[in-house]
Amino acid sequence: MKEGQKRRDKGTGSIYKRKDGRWEARLCRVEQDPIYVYGKSKHDVQNKLFAEQREPRARDSEGLTIGEWLDRWLEIVKETRRTSTYNLYKLTAENHIKPHIETLKLGRLSKAQVYDMFDALKKDGVRDRTLQEVYKVLHRALQVAFKRDKVARNVVALVDRPTATKKDRTILRTEDEVRRFRDATKGSRYEALYLTALDTGCRSGELRALAWDCVDLSKGLIHISATLTENEDGKLIATRPKTDSSIRTVKLLKSNITLLHNHQKQQMGSERGLSAWVFPGPDGEALRKDGFLRTDFSGVVKAAKVPGLSFHGLRHTHATMLAALGVPVRSIMDRLGHSTSKMTLEVYTHATTAMQDEAVAALDAAYETDERNLGRQIDRQPQISDMLESREKTRKALTDAG
Repeated sequence: MKEGQKRRDKGTGSIYKRKDGRWEARLCRVEQDPIYVYGKSKHDVQNKLFAEQREPRARDSEGLTIGEWLDRWLEIVKETRRTSTYNLYKLTAENHIKPHIETLKLGRLSKAQVYDMFDALKKDGVRDRTLQEVYKVLHRALQVAFKRDKVARNVVALVDRPTATKKDRTILRTEDEVRRFRDATKGSRYEALYLTALDTGCRSGELRALAWDCVDLSKGLIHISATLTENEDGKLIATRPKTDSSIRTVKLLKSNITLLHNHQKQQMGSERGLSAWVFPGPDGEALRKDGFLRTDFSGVVKAAKVPGLSFHGLRHTHATMLAALGVPVRSIMDRLGHSTSKMTLEVYTHATTAMQDEAVAALDAAYETDERNLGRQIDRQPQISDMLESREKTRKALTDAG
């Protein structure tokens, strides 16, 4: 010990006063860089040092930034995610996360900085659903960093997840709207696709990936085992669905069987002949979603006078009709390929609400059209008080008899 240097207090760690008047503490851990904390007083530094000891911090020896880690994480998940999912992750990272926190050190990211990022995104007018995607991507990236000892904790898990206002999806709610939609599809190149979607509740990707080998018109069945996605080269390919529940066999309506028989004959008689796909594009290859939605489906929706209807709305329409008919939840789940009952029960809620509206309307009409007769019937019924009094006398009599 040097002459004049005071021995530090036992158990306080490496704490000393600097030449500039501030206090400094150093904490060393095995196979990690030392941690330095500073303060205006010895007591202040001791508190900071004890905080570090209570909550050990993982140290990133590489000194990675958030941007560098996101790039590495994207390479890690690339092999285990579908191309469309990976592309969404990458787009979210490049457009919404990196512009705000790319240069920040991975190990020093704080809750405040994450909140500041979300505040900036909201100010820029980023939609709620996109904010939720930003949260999901950053959370998953930091969770992998946490598991690999790059960070001591996933700070995003401590941040409130952005909420999104759920909008009611536009569906065909009345028989008249369904009829108008069916009429509007006549003459469309994709009439068979639209009506099959409406009558089976299958997803767009599932129907566009449907091959004739998976169709058994003699039994009235279609076998859903793939969905259409885009690979890195921009080519559409049939891939396995995300969930096992999406792989299923769907029973066709009689009208659909006839429709697909005629559709098959038309393909066979065309210049290109029978395609491998049940619903191909104009070139006979896999049908791209954006193309037909923009050029054809929007025109059908306009002609049917159901503004706001999306292709996915046909799936919800089918589910709602099944629920309104009283089909069990389990059966709807199996037909639609839902992995959980949550989405199916949401459909049931919408359907039963609509049914209640119809019931109330019917009762209102009954009261308005025959109010007098209904009033007489009510007058002739025993009053509640009389019924209760009679029930009490009966109960007392039975008690006395016992």
